[in-house]
Amino acid sequence: MLPEFLTADLTFPEGTVREQLAIAGTLVPGTLLAASGLADELRECAEEGLYHFWMNTLQDIGVWAEENGRDAELPPGFWVRVAQAAHGMEFPEFVPYCLGKAQGWPRRDPADVMAAFATLPEVDGMTSELRAASDRVAGLLADDDPAVEPLLAAGDLEGLADHLRSGAYDRLGEELSEVFSAAFDEVFALVTSKGFPFEHRAHAWAIIGANPFRVVLDEGLVSLTHAEVWWRAG
Repeated sequence: MLPEFLTADLTFPEGTVREQLAIAGTLVPGTLLAASGLADELRECAEEGLYHFWMNTLQDIGVWAEENGRDAELPPGFWVRVAQAAHGMEFPEFVPYCLGKAQGWPRRDPADVMAAFATLPEVDGMTSELRAASDRVAGLLADDDPAVEPLLAAGDLEGLADHLRSGAYDRLGEELSEVFSAAFDEVFALVTSKGFPFEHRAHAWAIIGANPFRVVLDEGLVSLTHAEVWWRAG
């Protein structure tokens, strides 16, 4: 189950995985599809019935649209259909990002992620290890520039993200990313849990929105796939 802020006021249409994917494809404007450079890949996945990669390509079109400031061209129904297909194929990792975009949540980047991670609120399900990791990131930011301490104390995501973009991420990015990467699985599970508080949804979306997943083909004699967050999939 997912937190309320991802599912509120959305309608979840029924249909087979193929139907969900096919309808999602029809909801992509032709001009956007052409500009994305993914039209041929999308057609091939559909023709060959590669459902996992078909879903992945549709999401990639959405990610491209987001990165190029064109995600408003995709209706909520597009994202819900992709999420429904992911759910039907037991790829739950894809669902939070897709539903967040269906809700109209904006693009998030590494600066937003680190701002949210450094100011994670105390919520049910948070472990001492995750709190220690969050505090470690906050400490690195404060040691680098004590002027950010009021931003950290206030949980000012926007102000802290702007500070990171203004140079702090260039100085600390590698060390911050190392701490975040080690804690990612736990923090992602926390912010996508049913009980994650609605009032802290901006923290959750910063983690979810900057970390979409990808379908990865396993090595071996049998063609199997699994989901990996994009920076691991690469």
